[in-house]
Amino acid sequence: MINHNISIMVAAHKSYEFPHDDGYMPIHVGRATSAAALGFTGDDTGDNISHLNKNFCELTG
Repeated sequence: MINHNISIMVAAHKSYEFPHDDGYMPIHVGRATSAAALGFTGDDTGDNISHLNKNFCELTG
């Protein structure tokens, strides 16, 4: 049996209306140093390097 549970993670640092599809998972990159509350999972969740976003950009996600 093939498992088709795949998610496409999309790095974002600004508000955006993502497609309404369970396959998309937006990640708020740089959330630890951002004043914006975008309303989706941030890269500051769990063990993270979100505070280094100014050096590594979307790689912190």
